[in-house]
Amino acid sequence: MRGWVEHMSFRKINLRMFVAVSAVLISIVYISLTFSIKIPLVVDILGPRFFPITLGVIFFIFSTIFLWNEVRDFRTATAAAPAQTMRTVRTILGTLTLLFLFITFVEFLGYFLTSFFFVLFFLRISRFGTWLSCTIFAGCLAGVFQMVFSVWLSVPLPTLIGWI
Repeated sequence: MRGWVEHMSFRKINLRMFVAVSAVLISIVYISLTFSIKIPLVVDILGPRFFPITLGVIFFIFSTIFLWNEVRDFRTATAAAPAQTMRTVRTILGTLTLLFLFITFVEFLGYFLTSFFFVLFFLRISRFGTWLSCTIFAGCLAGVFQMVFSVWLSVPLPTLIGWI
């Protein structure tokens, strides 16, 4: 029985390592894809790439720290390591999938719709609340960010009908 427990603990550690390595790779791909965002001819330093690049760099830093901690913990792992539940794994993989979809569709659907769906499904994956409360919260949050970046900071954001 002890061998089975050690085997399951080792599989969970491998799954965490896989998620950590995947997060680093996805952050690198995300940063490289942000350079494909079209920019207008006249733009200041806070152009449409600024926010996505900033998010990508933050994601890269945190995923690298996560990977470093997993490598460090891998060396000292014991059978008494905390169990990784499938719900946590689904949440992490779902978030990474949402980030990939956000990057892919922001140019086609525009910033507001993409942010709205990202926040909505992230809240549902995280089991934040009901569909109605998540929809209201996602709409308000996406609207606030749209207003901050496009109105107050004058950052041109992708729209559903293209660049205006």
